[in-house]
Amino acid sequence: METRHFSYRYDPAEPAQEIKTDRPRLSDSAYEETLRSTVISCVDIALTVPGDTALWLAQRIVHPHPRPWVLGGRINFNDDTLEIAAAACLKREAAIIIDPTRFDFLLVALYAWHQTKQGDFPCKNLVTTFHLEITTEERDHIASALVESEYLVGAGLERYERARLIEENCHDALVRMYDLIYPN
Repeated sequence: METRHFSYRYDPAEPAQEIKTDRPRLSDSAYEETLRSTVISCVDIALTVPGDTALWLAQRIVHPHPRPWVLGGRINFNDDTLEIAAAACLKREAAIIIDPTRFDFLLVALYAWHQTKQGDFPCKNLVTTFHLEITTEERDHIASALVESEYLVGAGLERYERARLIEENCHDALVRMYDLIYPN
């Protein structure tokens, strides 16, 4: 399938120069200030297992969405591609290393949230979402290794078919992800 997103890793005026920084993440205070004034770019990963027709979601415990959600997080400056950013998020949040070539582009969405992990103020995220098909072994590893500062301890990953997403009043974006992965 032809990709619909691109990562321009180098400045065409200086193609041999690597674009990196020695400070790829902001301090908590700088990040809070940024959240208050700009749209933050993030990546999300919708997990599925072969032969199944469900999303595997984690129970987040922090804002902006302390409910069932896909895994993901902010993009760091030194992430050369969106797929590398997605792989870095999975490594950071679930202690698993996934080859960036396994991520399939799914959608881009602009989310508005009434509250953030950093405080009681609104924020917006521009999120590139990828679909990642994982093995049952990878699913079990991710479920047991979710970072405790972001996800409900012991809850792991839960299986959500479309009906459950609707019955439990999950975020509409999850239903859209499901429909894109499993078209009728």
